[in-house]
Amino acid sequence: MNEGISYKELRTIHQIEKKNPNPVELDQGFYGKARSYMERLKILANSEEDEHKRKLIEDELRNVKQILLDIYGLREKKIVLSALSRARGGKPDIRSLLREEKGLFEEILGCLNKYRKIILEGKEEKKEEMERKERFLVLIKEDIPRFVGPDMKRYRLRRGDIITLSGELFDILKRKGVAERIA
Repeated sequence: MNEGISYKELRTIHQIEKKNPNPVELDQGFYGKARSYMERLKILANSEEDEHKRKLIEDELRNVKQILLDIYGLREKKIVLSALSRARGGKPDIRSLLREEKGLFEEILGCLNKYRKIILEGKEEKKEEMERKERFLVLIKEDIPRFVGPDMKRYRLRRGDIITLSGELFDILKRKGVAERIA
């Protein structure tokens, strides 16, 4: 039924992630495969005529969503703690972070270092420069069709994506109710 990832594999990853203090090694396409799996379950549930089978599929879909959310939450906490460790001079092992997670790690680390300078050394950038460069860590609340942003880059954002956006683009998406600032 599933060529990318299975329920059993997700449960195994979830259990291993819970037991390890560092993020576990995952395939670079892990989140994409998990989203594809959920999409296939949705399609299967919608096309299933037998009510009992449909309920079983819907239950599996709910469980998969929860497991994926838990895996992300565990990894997110480890990423935040790793960034804090690095900001304080530590050398956390971030080799097993996925590409997107490394971006999150770097953003958090940059934010910690920036505010450390501002607070401890009184070195604050000029407000105009900060506003121009200001970026936000944003949770996308709904699927958004492909579009071109004010920076002339193409975007295709999905519900649940966590991405850094310019203040200008974030304001647009926030007004439309499809984005929420998380950092």
